[in-house]
Amino acid sequence: MKGLKNHIALLWSNATLLKSLKVPLFWVFVLFFVNVNLVTIPNYFGLLNGIRSIDRLAQIEETFVQFYDLELDCRIDENAELTCGTIPDTVNGYKLVVQDEIQTEGIVESTILLGRTQTALIYVDEDDLAYVVAGDYRFLTGFDFALVKTLDHEGTLAEHYASVTDLYLSGIYFSTIGEQLILVFSSQFAQMGIYLVMVSLMFLILNFRTKIKKITYKASVKLVVLAMTGPALLTAVLGVFFTAWASMLFIFVYAVRVLFLYYRAHKAEETLS
Repeated sequence: MKGLKNHIALLWSNATLLKSLKVPLFWVFVLFFVNVNLVTIPNYFGLLNGIRSIDRLAQIEETFVQFYDLELDCRIDENAELTCGTIPDTVNGYKLVVQDEIQTEGIVESTILLGRTQTALIYVDEDDLAYVVAGDYRFLTGFDFALVKTLDHEGTLAEHYASVTDLYLSGIYFSTIGEQLILVFSSQFAQMGIYLVMVSLMFLILNFRTKIKKITYKASVKLVVLAMTGPALLTAVLGVFFTAWASMLFIFVYAVRVLFLYYRAHKAEETLS
C-alpha cells in the first residue's frame, strides 16, 4: 500500500519525485513512451470526432439518395477498386468526375471525385470555402450503387438509404484514420523528445556551477520524464471531454511543474544520486 501511495504521489509531488531517481533508465524510457500516448489521447479523440466533418457537406445525403434512385452505374470490387459505366455529369448540385487518380487542385464547385482506388467529396459554399472528405474504398468492397435500391432491408426505404449512406461515408472517412494516427503520434513523439532534451539540458546547465552535488545528465533525464507523467495523465483525462485545448494544457502544467521541480532540486541536491 505504501508503494502504491508513493507511485500516486509521484504524479504531483516533486519531493517524492526527487527520491525516485534510482528507477532503471530502461523503465524511464518506457514511461516516456507511455507519456507520449497519454498526451496524444486528445488528438486521437479529435480524429474520431472529425467524422462530423461529413455534416459540412451540404445536401450530401440527398445526393446519395438520387444515386440510389438513379441506380448509379458504379461498383467497388473485392480489390477495393471502383469501376463506373455511364453516369450523369451532375447530381443535386454536385459535379461527378471519374478519374484514375483523383486530383483535388483547382476545384471551384461542389464535386464528387470518383477515382479508381480513392475518392473525394468536396462541397464549396457561397463564400468559396471548400469542405473535403477523402479516403479510399478499403472498407467498402462489394459496394454497388446500382443494387442499393433493391437490397432487402428493414424499415422504410428512406431509412435504408440513410443507413447505407452512413456506411459509405463512414467507410471513406475511417479509411485514412490509421495513417492520421501514425502521423499524430510521430509528431507528438518528436515534440516530447524535444522537451526531454531541452529541459534535461536546462537542468544540467543551471546546476553546472553548483557547489553541492551536481545533477548528472542521467538524473536530469529521469527527472524530466518522471515529471511528465502527472501532466500527461491530466491531459489524457481532460482530453476525453475537452479535446480542443487539452494538449495546450499539458504544455502549461508541465512548464509550471518543471519550474517548481528545479527550485526543489536546487534546494535539495544532496538527495540526488
